[in-house]
Amino acid sequence: MSLIRDKLEIGETLGQVPAETPMVPLQRDLETRQRQLSLKPSAEIKKLELDLRNETDRARSQLLHQLRLLGIEWGTPQHVSGKKGTFHEHWQIRWQVAFAVPLIEANVWGNTVESATTAFACHTADHIEELPG
Repeated sequence: MSLIRDKLEIGETLGQVPAETPMVPLQRDLETRQRQLSLKPSAEIKKLELDLRNETDRARSQLLHQLRLLGIEWGTPQHVSGKKGTFHEHWQIRWQVAFAVPLIEANVWGNTVESATTAFACHTADHIEELPG
């Protein structure tokens, strides 16, 4: 019954926020990069295979890694056996509406995904007392 309720009452379709709605600069930058890289946020779980020799796929990989560093788990890297070479990445992606909160919080680090990630990584490196083992 809960599955039926989830499908009928809640659903899996994400709505859209009007463009004139105020948002933090980091959020606006992320939306711009999502459009540029043709990575549409979706509540559905999707598999993404990236060929890092391709400039667009490399940029997609960088964005997903940067977001993970900021605590936004839009994508999870998947281990795939049988593939040789280090130029392939497999991801499972699923956008969640709740990502808006960590995006707003991460805006203290910078106004773009790249600047926020860089500032956060530098801050973490400056304040770490022990390397993970």
